[in-house]
Formats: sequence, C-alpha cells, structure tokens
Amino acid sequence: MSLEAPPPPPPGANPHGEVTVNRSLFCFPANNSASTSSGIFAGDDPLKFYFPLLLYHVCIVFFLSRVIHALLRRSNVPLVISQILAGAFLGPSFLGKVFPNAGKLFASPEGWVQINTVGGYAFMLQIFTVGVKTDLGMIVKSGRKAVAIAFFGTAGPHLAMLAAGAALRSRVPATWKATFMLTNLNSWWSLSAFIVVCSTLDDLNLLSSKLGRLAMSAALVGDFANTFSIAGVTSYLLASSPSEKIHRIGILSLITFSVFIVSMAFVARPAILRIIRDVPEGALLGEARLVGVLLIAVACTLAGEFLGLHATYGPFMLGLMLPGGAPLGVTLDERLDRLVAGVLMPLLFAQGGVRLDVFKLADASTCLLLEVFIVVGAVAKFVSCFFVHQQAPGSASLQPFVCIAPYATMHDDVCAVALDKGATLIVVPFHKRLAIDGSVENTTANAGDVKAANLNVLSYSPCSVAFFVDRGSLSVVSTGSVAAAVAVDADGFFFPHRVAMYFLGGADGREALALAAYMAEDAAIGLTVFRFVLLPEWRRKGGGGGDAKEDRLDDEVVQEYVQRWVDDRRLLYSENEVRGSDELVAVIRKASPAADLLIVGRRAECPESPMTAGISDWSEHLELGVLGDLLTSTDFGCRVSTLVVQQQTKAAAGEIGRSPEKTMRLKDTEITN
Repeated sequence: MSLEAPPPPPPGANPHGEVTVNRSLFCFPANNSASTSSGIFAGDDPLKFYFPLLLYHVCIVFFLSRVIHALLRRSNVPLVISQILAGAFLGPSFLGKVFPNAGKLFASPEGWVQINTVGGYAFMLQIFTVGVKTDLGMIVKSGRKAVAIAFFGTAGPHLAMLAAGAALRSRVPATWKATFMLTNLNSWWSLSAFIVVCSTLDDLNLLSSKLGRLAMSAALVGDFANTFSIAGVTSYLLASSPSEKIHRIGILSLITFSVFIVSMAFVARPAILRIIRDVPEGALLGEARLVGVLLIAVACTLAGEFLGLHATYGPFMLGLMLPGGAPLGVTLDERLDRLVAGVLMPLLFAQGGVRLDVFKLADASTCLLLEVFIVVGAVAKFVSCFFVHQQAPGSASLQPFVCIAPYATMHDDVCAVALDKGATLIVVPFHKRLAIDGSVENTTANAGDVKAANLNVLSYSPCSVAFFVDRGSLSVVSTGSVAAAVAVDADGFFFPHRVAMYFLGGADGREALALAAYMAEDAAIGLTVFRFVLLPEWRRKGGGGGDAKEDRLDDEVVQEYVQRWVDDRRLLYSENEVRGSDELVAVIRKASPAADLLIVGRRAECPESPMTAGISDWSEHLELGVLGDLLTSTDFGCRVSTLVVQQQTKAAAGEIGRSPEKTMRLKDTEITN
C-alpha cells in the first residue's frame, strides 16, 4: 500500500495529525488546445504543439539510445542503461548546458506531461506482459535456496546500511533526519524488486532458464516479505494514530486491498480465460480478443490507482495469475513487445536521465555521503549471497525403453518412441569403437545390419539424430597445442569439459551449432566454434557448392551465436578461410587434441564442396558423413569422442508434418537411445 505513516509527528502534519503532500500542478493553456500544427509555412512552430513534440522526443531518444548502445555493446551494458544515458545527454547535464534552447525541449512541462502519460501506459503494458510470461509454478519450486538468497540478499544490505548510518550519524544532514530519508533509502536499496528482475531477465532471454527461475524466486520472496512487513508496520502506525480519520483510512485500505486481490482472482482472471478459451492451438489471439484482454488489464490498473496502489501493481498481479505461453503470452510478445519495449519504453527511461543535473550537486559532502550508502548497499548484496560453489557433475533425466525387434524394422520402433515422446534429439551409439591398441573393432557381430538400421533412422527420424562415437578415457589433452584455448581461458582457468565444434554450414551444421550452444549453458563447459569458409577467389569461381539462401542462414546463425554467447574466455569463435580439403584437415588435426568432445554436422543434404573434395572419396561410414568419418578413422589418429548431428531430413519432415529444430537454443531435449 502506498499510504505510509511514520512516527508522529510526521513532516507536513497539521495539529490534527493529518498529512499534507505538496504536489506541482501543470495546466495546459486554454488558447493552445490544438495537438497538431498547421506547418512551418503557416507560421507555426511544430515543436510548440503537443503531438509533434512527442514524435520529436520519440525519434531523438530512439536514435540516440541506439547509437550509445552500439558503442557500449561490447561492454555488455544493458539497453536500459543506454536509454538513461541518452536522457542524461539530452538533459541539463550536457545538451541543456551547451545549447539551452535545445535542452528546454526535453525539460519543458509539456514534454514532461506527455512523456509521463505515454511512458506510464507503456510501462503498464510491459509489466503486464512480463507477468504473463512469468511461470509462477516454476518459481515456487525453487525451494530453500531461493528463500536463503532472498533473506541474505535483503538482510545483508539492510544491516550494512544501518551500521553505516549509525557510524556516520554526525555527518547526516538535519533534513535527512526530519524526512526519514535514511530509512527510505535503506528500504529501497536493500530490495531487488521483482518487477525489475523480471524485466532484466526478459531482456536477456533468461526468464525460463534455471538461473532466471532462481533469481525470480528470490526476488519474489523478498518482495512479498517486504510488502507484508511494510503493510504490518503501516497498519500498526495507523491503528495507533490519535486521529480517528487516519484510523478509519487504515481499516478501509486493508479491506479494499483484499477486495481488489479477490476481484482480480475471481473476476478478471476468469474473464480473460474465457476470452482465450476457444483459440485454436498454435494460433494468436484475434484483434477483438486482444483488445478485451488489454481493457481488463487497464481496468485493473485504474482500480489500483483509485485505491492508492502503484499503477503497475494491478496489471502485474493479474499477469501472474494468467497462464503464460500460447496463446496469450505469445500474442502479447508478438504484437506489443516491439512497439512498447522498442519505441515507447525508452521515453520513460530517458526521462530519468533528463532529470539528472550534475551542476546542481553543489554540496560535495552530501553527494559523497550518498555514494557511501550506495556502495555499501551494493557490496553487501554481493557479499551476502556468496555460496560455496562445488564442481558437482550435472544430472539428466532419461526415459529407458526396452524393445526387441528385427534389424529390418528396428528404425520403426525408434522413430515411433521418439514421435510419441516428442523428442527433439535421438542419440545413437556408434557400433564401432577404438581398441586400446588403436585399431577399430565392432561392438556387434551384425555390423552390416546395424549400419542399415542406422541409415533408416537417419531417413525416417521425426527429429534430429546424433551418432556418438565413444572414445572414453582415450581422450588426450595436449596443453602445448595452439588449440589450448579450447581448454584454458585468457586468465588460465581450466574448464573441466572442453568442446570443439566444426562448422562447415548447411542445415546439419546449424543443428550441431544449436546443440553445442545448449551444452555451453553449463558453466563447466568451454566451447570453441571453428567455422570454415572458402577464400573469396574460390567463391567467385563458383566453387562454393551451396546457394545464397543457405549461406544467408549460416551467417545469421553464426552471428547470433557470436553476439549472444561469445565472451572471449569460456566461449570462443574462430573463423578460418581455406582453399580446400588439405587446409581444412590441417586446422582440424591441430585443434582436435585439446578437446574432450568434437561436434560436427553430417552434411547429409549439402552438395559437394571444395572444402570436402577428396575426403568423401575415402569415406567408409555413410551414417557419419564426410567430416565425422574423417574424425573417427584410424588414419586420422584422433582419439577424441565425436558427436555427429543430422537435422531431420526434408522428406521425413514432409511425411510426419513436423518441422525440425532450427533455433539456437534447444528446449527440454529428450534423449532416446
């Protein structure tokens, strides 16, 4: 609740104990009610009219924030920080000081009113979308670790700032003591707001990750504990007030707050569920249904404003009560996210930067005191959440199946189980292994039948297929190799598991890169992606062996991996230009010994390329593809386990009617042996 009653007598209280609040009021001129101008040729100044001024703000903030973000992207600065910096650049700290007339365009009362209105509405829609996309059930399952992080992450900075305030009591200004500023700062800075955490995780695409669920759980527990503690203290102070009016307000606030929550749970939520009930599976909400959902969210916001709650409280709580995913969450993300988060929300964040005026910071001691409390609170949050990190082996959920079938129809059972379980990956152990003396031996007496079954699985699989060639403990680490970057980062940190992925392009290569990126989510895995491309003169000769569409898809997937994952430490990327298969083999032979696992694409539906010309003539195992057969051959001498990935073939996808996995991140992978 927004009503607070500090210990009597609060600042601004009259003799009856009633609190008065000073608010600035701005009125639009009665003779200038037009929102649009007649144009510069009619003698009008468009920037003195409300609608052109709003468009001016949107364009300038969007352009400037994107330029700043492009300059700071390599530093992993969030976009919201770039938007705040854009506002600071346009405010009195820089542009307003150098060009006062230009700075007034952003500091004018008309501009403030419009930005507050448009930005507030955009923030309400954004928070409603984040609430819908938040899986409350998964958050609750996080357990004691989330409670511990919430407790120590809130209590630690709270106690640290209390201690700092007591130690610096003699330096605290009298105005701070009179307005309870230290108490308010302590309450704000010791808490990690759930809404802020969700928005940040949403920007980083971490809402559904294990780390994201843990962070949201801790923030949610902390928010609820803070809300109930404030409500309890406020209720006690209101009840103990000598004013009968304030006592009555406290009781009415508690009653209306309870009615508000119950109304959202038993009126607004069922209404929205009824609206989205008949939507076909996989379809988005229609225009009328979407408008109905948004009207209910706006109504909850309005009700919260009437009750004195923050404008975002109602839509966020309503979003938490609704099911995420399709169709509601997907529709909101598809139709609102780009407009709200990309165009309108930057206005709200830039406004915070515009308010900054460094030239008004005349009292250096007060500024230094604020900085001390900020640093103490920030450091305490990190220190209080240090836990002992153990390098424990990860776990995986497996569903074992036992099936006895002839080799001729074995692929039918494998594909049927994968289709029934909705698997996205079938892992098939290769039927040959490397003996201790370096020779290759079969693990079964019916090698020919097994090979035929493997080829049938590749042809008819309802999902991606990976052949695993196990080398076990025969993997040799060559720390003196130039490929040691696969194992050791720039600071000399050794990763327990090292993966190298060789990318030659094509659908299978993109699928292999997706699987490698999924593995790299584990902090104990170091990944290096080696991409091989032909030299420009070879491509101009027409020897590329591919088409423009496939090349464009390869570039997009690799660019996404580089932008999202590469950090030049644990996750690396290396692009190698080669003239032919000889240079390709030389690079692979040099890099492979430093890895524990090699991942390649099978290149099943890729045409012949100069990069693989000559290698394919000596292939013995068609199910492994050209590159997989090279890595597992005895002549090559590689003793590293290899995973050969093939994306679902176009023929199988057409028969089954299921699209293959093509995203950079594999979700809920089912492993079928």
